[in-house]
Amino acid sequence: MKVFRAAVTACALAGAGLVLAAVPATSALASTGTTVGQTGTPVPTVRFTGRFEDIQADAAMPAGGLVTSFQTQSSSCSAGQGVYDFQVLRPLGGNQYQVLGDTGNQTDPCDSQLHSYPASIPVQAGDVIGVYVVSNWQGFLNNTGSRGVAEIPEPTVGDTITVVQSIGTIDESATLVSAGELAATLVSDVTGVAPGTALFDKATAIQTAVTSGDTSTACAGSTDFLGLVNAQAGKKLTMAQAGQLTTDADNLAAALGC
Repeated sequence: MKVFRAAVTACALAGAGLVLAAVPATSALASTGTTVGQTGTPVPTVRFTGRFEDIQADAAMPAGGLVTSFQTQSSSCSAGQGVYDFQVLRPLGGNQYQVLGDTGNQTDPCDSQLHSYPASIPVQAGDVIGVYVVSNWQGFLNNTGSRGVAEIPEPTVGDTITVVQSIGTIDESATLVSAGELAATLVSDVTGVAPGTALFDKATAIQTAVTSGDTSTACAGSTDFLGLVNAQAGKKLTMAQAGQLTTDADNLAAALGC
């Protein structure tokens, strides 16, 4: 267990959407894929107040890819059952961020367990995670880390928001599947699938382009791959196979920014 000391006063944190009494906090990272952010047992005497946006400015995507889920460690809800909406945001400069995607409003189960919420959000390197607190939520880990906060109405995907800088770590992580991993999934799912080796050959060419950083070739290959899948759907490919391969290719294209 690591003990963190309060670096600011309770009054200062209250102004940033927090009510605080400093106590030790523990944390644990998820292990599936690449984990961005941090989860752990929330400080029981701290809550994020409702109608606040909290951005974990130092939890940035190391590479482009697809965020497939968000995780949080539920609290015992001694401050009441909270509601939150996890997000990915893009820094625009000048403390401005654009909301790229979210989980929708979720209610804290109050069972002290780790919970995961599915997502499918294409991201670029440097995008960060955040949360909009709809109602009081115990989701604070410690007084380290860099946050941005704002008291605003709940934003929607595509909105641009402006925050002020604060400190602290949010009980939130995201699972990032990189473009390289998405390309590998495409190759795996198409292995042995008809017609002949045409789809497999296209998929491996896409993977090679992704590995070498040739995004334009990878995007063009994805378009060709999808064209062949569509042409063979219900013929050489079952509709289920076509649907899976389309999803794989669409996810990769989105992660590449095609």
